[in-house]
Amino acid sequence: MMKLPDEIVYGNVKDKDVYLFTLYNLFNAKDLRVFYDFIGSEGEICFSKWIRYDELMTYDWNTWETSLKMSRAKFTEKISHRTILNIEIVIDLDDVVPLFDTMLDHALWATDKLFKAGFEPKMYHTGNKGYHIHYLDPALIGMSNHDTEKYKEQAILNYGGEAGKAKSNAPIMFEGALHRKTQQPKKRIV
Repeated sequence: MMKLPDEIVYGNVKDKDVYLFTLYNLFNAKDLRVFYDFIGSEGEICFSKWIRYDELMTYDWNTWETSLKMSRAKFTEKISHRTILNIEIVIDLDDVVPLFDTMLDHALWATDKLFKAGFEPKMYHTGNKGYHIHYLDPALIGMSNHDTEKYKEQAILNYGGEAGKAKSNAPIMFEGALHRKTQQPKKRIV
């Protein structure tokens, strides 16, 4: 069974680089993009430009890069978001549904159903209101973008998730990154 690599340790930039390298190579994620969030001059949350991981890898680790406005090491350290892989489904649970007492009950139910279906889901929490459940589905290999989005949307809706995460190149908070509001890292629960 296909599964996502083990998590990275928050704050360890080399672990983050290895994790991205693994996603890119192990899962042929040639469209993997990364970016980071930051606080703007007015106190608002802003985002850097998205950069394809294969482009980021062409830059020297410690050399200042004009297009990044920093070194590759510094950019990698700041990464807070990545795009969802073509073979990855992310169930983003942000609202309590009437069938469950709490969001956690809903997330545990969905995770249990995925395990029983033969997947190896990983459930994450940031200290904010919702949960993210990530899993890889080999049925997505070789599908067109249109078919992939329809398949993902159906799977996500079956578990009560947010359909927007089915879109091609949908962003998701990076594993181990600090959540901007809670200042807690996105950490694995299951």
